[in-house]
Amino acid sequence: MNDIDNRLRNTGQAFLAASWDRLRRERVVPPPRFHPYLRVGRDYFGGPVTPLAEYRVLEDTITASHPRFDAGRPLDERAFPGGLIFSFLETFIAQLTRAQEELSPDGPCRAVTA
Repeated sequence: MNDIDNRLRNTGQAFLAASWDRLRRERVVPPPRFHPYLRVGRDYFGGPVTPLAEYRVLEDTITASHPRFDAGRPLDERAFPGGLIFSFLETFIAQLTRAQEELSPDGPCRAVTA
């Protein structure tokens, strides 16, 4: 695994933990098992997540990971990390929900006994 992969993994994990905490306070997570697929703009708004320092660090790391995110690229050739970040977050939430797991401060996730 190279340096950018490690940075993406570490910043991604930090972002997921911070986002989970923020969305838990907003009562967005954990979602019900019958509706695990959240979508920004429908089930929650990005406002609680985008100001997080972890969001900014992940956004910068993604931007540094590939030239398609470069601000100097023409807009029709440029990608924006925000869409990837929200897809990443929503996929993570869906996987935890479908597995009946919840983010745990003691590890990446632990089984929920319900």
